[in-house]
Amino acid sequence: MITIDPISLRGFKDFTKTLNHAVNEANKETAFELSEIIKQNIRTGYDDPPLGSGATWDWISTRREEELIAAKLMPHTGLVAETQRLIDSVMVFPSLDQGFGVTVTQWYGIEHEFGNAAYNLPARPFFYPAIIHFKAENIPKQVMDRTLKEIKRL
Repeated sequence: MITIDPISLRGFKDFTKTLNHAVNEANKETAFELSEIIKQNIRTGYDDPPLGSGATWDWISTRREEELIAAKLMPHTGLVAETQRLIDSVMVFPSLDQGFGVTVTQWYGIEHEFGNAAYNLPARPFFYPAIIHFKAENIPKQVMDRTLKEIKRL
């Protein structure tokens, strides 16, 4: 015969709820960390190699530079006028498996990531190098280690 102590069961439910909340927060924090690396890569790709990459981006063409000067968008850093819009489009979103994902919602993000030969736009990767850096630094493990330390204090 199995007996269940209602007090112990309530404590287990509270612990399970706390654990689920902690894991959910760790997932969200992990996705946020990745989104910050992506944003940093967008901001600094012309001046420094994006994190996770070995090379800075090709500078803009002379024609594009003249267009930007005429539009009073020079001098600039990052991806010119689009920089802030692209940074603002980096989104962290919940996924169905209680995790979180990261996406870039501006349509031209993919053209900067992979380039576009039709517009003579070289690849200026910022997203995939961020993932490479994220994995190399083992950021998910760092976040989970912090989360486990917090749980142990409970």
